Amino acid sequence: MASGSLTNVPVIVALVAMNVFMSIVQTNIAPLNLPISLEFHQNLYGLGLLTSGFFVAYGIFELPGGLLAFRVGAKKLLVVGGLITSAAAVASAGSPTFDVLIALRFLTGMGLGFAFPPVVVLLIRNLRTGSVGLGAALVLTSFSIGGGIGVFGWAVLSLVIGWRESVLIGGVLCLLSTLVVIWMLPADGPLTEPTRMISALKSVVFNRQILVIAIAFLGAGAATAVVTNFMVYYLEQHLGLGAESAGVIGGLAYVLPLLSSPFFGRLYDTGRSEKRILLSGVALLAAGIGVTALDSVTSAVVSVLAVGLATGIFFTIGFSAARDRSPSREMESFTVGLVDSFSLVGSFVSPLYFSVIVLDYGYPPAWLVGSVIAVVLAIPLVFLRGRGKNPSVLSHGSSATNPVTAAIDHEQYRALER
Repeated sequence: MASGSLTNVPVIVALVAMNVFMSIVQTNIAPLNLPISLEFHQNLYGLGLLTSGFFVAYGIFELPGGLLAFRVGAKKLLVVGGLITSAAAVASAGSPTFDVLIALRFLTGMGLGFAFPPVVVLLIRNLRTGSVGLGAALVLTSFSIGGGIGVFGWAVLSLVIGWRESVLIGGVLCLLSTLVVIWMLPADGPLTEPTRMISALKSVVFNRQILVIAIAFLGAGAATAVVTNFMVYYLEQHLGLGAESAGVIGGLAYVLPLLSSPFFGRLYDTGRSEKRILLSGVALLAAGIGVTALDSVTSAVVSVLAVGLATGIFFTIGFSAARDRSPSREMESFTVGLVDSFSLVGSFVSPLYFSVIVLDYGYPPAWLVGSVIAVVLAIPLVFLRGRGKNPSVLSHGSSATNPVTAAIDHEQYRALER
């Protein structure tokens, strides 16, 4: 475990690699929508159910997983999530029916719901002091790498070996990375007594500043999902592009956070305004989705460029701000999971309404609705106040081991939130 100014580089590398492969499993279904729809005779609404089933499971199990981390520790929860994700992805390659594929994607979402918050928390814990933004940036950067590979790489891979074989490869890679993390990651430290869990839970759920961030995550998650899940299909089915070209364009949404996420993570660590950066990210996200309504390949390229940059900005700062508002070390996974679950609710709902609007009115109105929702749900961010101060002092400082300092920090934190 990192301590003070030290960074546990081998553990960071293992966690980043695992997040890359989990991201591939999460995103590699999107470029396979066309062959899947042809084999199982599904339309856009059926594909929407497939996508939404994954995200609803992700959202349902993320919060219980965060509470479970309070009892068993972040490492054990990450391992359980990684194993479930890998097993479900491998089994998806042999799905005999579309209903079975939906069920297995549901299980994949459950595994990622368990695994994602611990990835964020453990990356930050194993970095040097004062690197919360860097830790969140590593999460978004590794997700972007995995997402880009999942969208573009699997679009090409499926043409070469078939969609089932490509899904199998993703699951096997995820399993191997999970086994490496089991070997590399140190055991969890002593955990807080379970009797304190209820009071700790209330301090997160009823924190108005965390709720403001969560509502903005709802809109951003909904807006991002329509681009990342349907852009490749839109380019192929509506604009007539080939799978390779559509995969390249769709993959840009995952490549651009590689530029914006580290830069804005560093800005967060230097103390820049959370509110202004978050609002700027939402504005860019909404503009990017709205421009797609022009219904051309050019506007689609502009869209994925804007959305890619915006997600790197918004989610890096959002996860950092939420984590720093956790009232205790043990509740970090739950706090991150809470705001991310709002994003996943948006990711679950938006494929449903997007597909319905497309079928009834066409693509341009559907893109515009996605843009408006992002803006409306970001309005509460104007009420975001101050900067969060995690009472564990980024999990490295004296308050993590000094009960007197911890109590003082906790009271300062509660006073700030009031």
